[in-house]
Amino acid sequence: MRNRDLHEALRQFALDAAALLSEDLAAGAEIPFDVLEEGGRGPVLYNFRPLTEEFLGERWKRLRALPTRAPAVEALRAAAAHPAGDGPPRVDPEPALLALLERLWQDASGFDFPEQRFEHVYAEVEELVYRRATRVRVVVPLCGPRLEPARLGLDEGLALVRPDLADVPAEAQWGPAGASDDGDGKPGAFCVLDRRLADDAPFPIEEARARFAALEHALRLLGLGSVALGPLGWVRAEGGGTYAGTGWHSVALGAGGTAAAEPWTIYESDENGLGELLAALEGRDRTASSFDWALERFMSAGGRESQAQALSDHLLGLRALLDAGGDAGRTTLPLRVAALCAEEPGRPAVQRGIEVALGLERCLVKGGDGDEYAAAYGMSSLGSVVATVEDQLRSLLRDVVCGYLQPDLSRVADEILLHSSAPVEIEARDMRVESSADGDTVELSVIERSSLGLPPLTSEIPGPQPVPAPEPGPQPLPEPVPEPDEVPEPDEPTVVPEPAEDPDLEPVAEFAADAPACARMGVSGGVHPSFEPDFEPDYESQGFTAVTPYDFDEDAESYAAPA
Repeated sequence: MRNRDLHEALRQFALDAAALLSEDLAAGAEIPFDVLEEGGRGPVLYNFRPLTEEFLGERWKRLRALPTRAPAVEALRAAAAHPAGDGPPRVDPEPALLALLERLWQDASGFDFPEQRFEHVYAEVEELVYRRATRVRVVVPLCGPRLEPARLGLDEGLALVRPDLADVPAEAQWGPAGASDDGDGKPGAFCVLDRRLADDAPFPIEEARARFAALEHALRLLGLGSVALGPLGWVRAEGGGTYAGTGWHSVALGAGGTAAAEPWTIYESDENGLGELLAALEGRDRTASSFDWALERFMSAGGRESQAQALSDHLLGLRALLDAGGDAGRTTLPLRVAALCAEEPGRPAVQRGIEVALGLERCLVKGGDGDEYAAAYGMSSLGSVVATVEDQLRSLLRDVVCGYLQPDLSRVADEILLHSSAPVEIEARDMRVESSADGDTVELSVIERSSLGLPPLTSEIPGPQPVPAPEPGPQPLPEPVPEPDEVPEPDEPTVVPEPAEDPDLEPVAEFAADAPACARMGVSGGVHPSFEPDFEPDYESQGFTAVTPYDFDEDAESYAAPA
């Protein structure tokens, strides 16, 4: 035993915890069990394992309220900061206390104090605290927030520290442009990462960069305010490592954003929510996806000085999350956001807000007045529209990170809409277009035309005229259909009478085969009396072939035809 004060403080806290947990069991509380199947080729055996970690986690708030917790915390901090110790200074020891209780009653079905087991667990604590290692600290200024408590301990050595209590170099106290301050130029908080590494291990710069970025994202998703990391950080090593005793080294962490909004405050009550979001962000899959792209758009909007640019960033994030690109996205985006962000009675208002935001974006692109456009649709200002869209994007991102919603939000929204009982609203609007200066056609609403100083469209577009119904009148009777068994009788043959002879017509005389054609046509004398040719016509030279005359009772097809 190297530290009797630490041993006694931890033992008293464990004794008080055993008394509290035993009282809960006596009052009827039960430790949950997990059933494990064991066995090989033989029969299956079932092992019931007590879930003491779950039981302790549910009662950790009450365990933190024990009077012996504070002395145990101070003893752990003192041991970690001792020159002979290698624990990180000022690390929040509460996770270590909970881990000590879990190790003490691991697989136990009761909470009697195990004296011998406590000695073994305490030996592990001393070995962890006093082993040889290098203590490394990485710090970076945080722009935007002010920290109300002295320290906000997060997971695995990550913490937020107030500037007046932070162990940081003097040059780090003067934050970059955009840092929240009280007029003295100092940042409102510091992100601190404390690590214990092997003597020859390099500085954990990549780990610090990733964890600080996750903390920045968690602060934004928590909805507290605008936040950005400083562009320059510092790292220091203490102990027996290669870099020990060399002081602070400046490092570029690849950040350097700006906090555009007003300064805000982080309170001690924000610790639990911030820790949960941070753990969820660090535990999610890092592969590139539409969610990561939407998250980056959300983070970029927080540092925009222009509200118009922030609005475009937020709408781009919503389009990426809900697969609402192209012309069809203008219709599907408001419906899907409303389905995911509101219950059925409140969806029309959310849908209307997104439609106004989309129209406002088009108005701003064309150089219109954003505040005038927002006021025309019942919004107080451009900033109020941006804040509304930001809250909706934040809630969707946060629900995906925490696992409340699946990443495929478009499918989830469509399923909600399919099962909705709300009637579908169809809106009729003027689809006429105006020609822009470069020849393109752009659609302008009434408000957009007014904001751009254009005259309103006065001509009316004639709508479809109703077709009058036919007037009722007498309908023809259908023809009778004969019965299937009835066979209609055949009609009587029609007798055509012979034509009567005309007494005024003279009979045509018989003519020879070589008579002229006019004679064969019934002209008396062989030719027309008014025409006497003075030559013999040559019919064959004119393409005619002589034919043999046939009687009226002969078949004409048996004779030659003209060639």
